[in-house]
Amino acid sequence: MSNKYLDLNPKKRSGNSTRLMDFYIQELFKNDEVKVIDHVSTIRANEDLALRIERRMFAEHPNTPISVNFNPKTGVTLKIIKPILKY
Repeated sequence: MSNKYLDLNPKKRSGNSTRLMDFYIQELFKNDEVKVIDHVSTIRANEDLALRIERRMFAEHPNTPISVNFNPKTGVTLKIIKPILKY
Protein backbone atom coordinates (compact mmCIF):
# COMPACT_ATOMS: atom_id res chain seq x y z
CA MET A 1 0.00 0.00 0.00
CA SER A 2 1.45 3.37 -1.01
CA ASN A 3 1.02 6.71 0.70
CA LYS A 4 -0.58 9.25 -1.66
CA TYR A 5 1.28 12.11 0.09
CA LEU A 6 4.72 10.54 -0.27
CA ASP A 7 5.71 12.36 -3.45
CA LEU A 8 4.55 15.85 -2.48
CA ASN A 9 7.91 16.80 -1.02
CA PRO A 10 10.39 13.98 -1.58
CA LYS A 11 13.50 16.04 -0.78
CA LYS A 12 14.57 16.66 2.77
CA ARG A 13 14.99 20.29 3.78
CA SER A 14 18.60 21.35 4.13
CA GLY A 15 18.20 23.80 7.04
CA ASN A 16 20.02 26.69 5.36
CA SER A 17 17.50 29.29 6.54
CA THR A 18 17.59 28.00 10.11
CA ARG A 19 21.37 28.19 10.19
CA LEU A 20 21.21 31.72 8.76
CA MET A 21 18.67 32.71 11.40
CA ASP A 22 20.97 31.40 14.14
CA PHE A 23 23.92 33.29 12.64
CA TYR A 24 22.03 36.60 12.29
CA ILE A 25 20.62 36.40 15.82
CA GLN A 26 24.13 35.86 17.21
CA GLU A 27 25.44 38.75 15.11
CA LEU A 28 22.55 40.93 16.23
CA PHE A 29 23.49 40.44 19.88
CA LYS A 30 27.17 41.12 19.10
CA ASN A 31 26.76 44.18 16.87
CA ASP A 32 23.23 45.50 17.65
CA GLU A 33 22.52 45.73 13.89
CA VAL A 34 22.73 43.31 10.95
CA LYS A 35 21.94 43.34 7.25
CA VAL A 36 19.95 40.22 6.33
CA ILE A 37 20.76 38.35 3.13
CA ASP A 38 19.13 34.98 2.50
CA HIS A 39 20.93 32.17 0.68
CA VAL A 40 18.54 32.62 -2.28
CA SER A 41 19.46 36.34 -2.30
CA THR A 42 16.21 37.77 -3.63
CA ILE A 43 14.39 40.71 -2.09
CA ARG A 44 11.42 38.55 -1.13
CA ALA A 45 13.62 35.83 0.42
CA ASN A 46 15.55 38.45 2.41
CA GLU A 47 12.29 39.94 3.71
CA ASP A 48 10.92 36.51 4.62
CA LEU A 49 14.08 35.61 6.51
CA ALA A 50 14.01 38.93 8.39
CA LEU A 51 10.39 38.38 9.41
CA ARG A 52 11.19 34.85 10.57
CA ILE A 53 14.04 36.22 12.67
CA GLU A 54 11.71 38.88 14.11
CA ARG A 55 9.13 36.23 15.10
CA ARG A 56 11.83 34.02 16.62
CA MET A 57 13.31 36.92 18.58
CA PHE A 58 9.85 37.75 19.92
CA ALA A 59 9.32 34.12 20.97
CA GLU A 60 12.78 33.40 22.40
CA HIS A 61 13.92 36.85 23.56
CA PRO A 62 10.73 38.82 24.31
CA ASN A 63 12.59 41.44 26.39
CA THR A 64 14.88 42.36 23.48
CA PRO A 65 12.88 44.52 21.08
CA ILE A 66 14.13 44.82 17.51
CA SER A 67 13.22 46.97 14.55
CA VAL A 68 13.06 45.72 10.98
CA ASN A 69 13.84 48.17 8.18
CA PHE A 70 12.85 47.22 4.63
CA ASN A 71 14.61 49.38 2.07
CA PRO A 72 14.66 48.35 -1.61
CA LYS A 73 18.01 50.08 -2.18
CA THR A 74 19.96 49.06 0.93
CA GLY A 75 18.23 45.77 1.77
CA VAL A 76 16.75 44.52 5.03
CA THR A 77 18.34 45.46 8.34
CA LEU A 78 17.52 44.37 11.87
CA LYS A 79 18.44 46.49 14.85
CA ILE A 80 18.13 46.03 18.60
CA ILE A 81 16.17 48.90 20.13
CA LYS A 82 18.10 50.23 23.11
CA PRO A 83 16.09 51.93 25.85
CA ILE A 84 16.80 55.60 26.46
CA LEU A 85 17.71 56.08 30.10
CA LYS A 86 16.62 59.33 31.69
CA TYR A 87 18.36 60.62 34.78
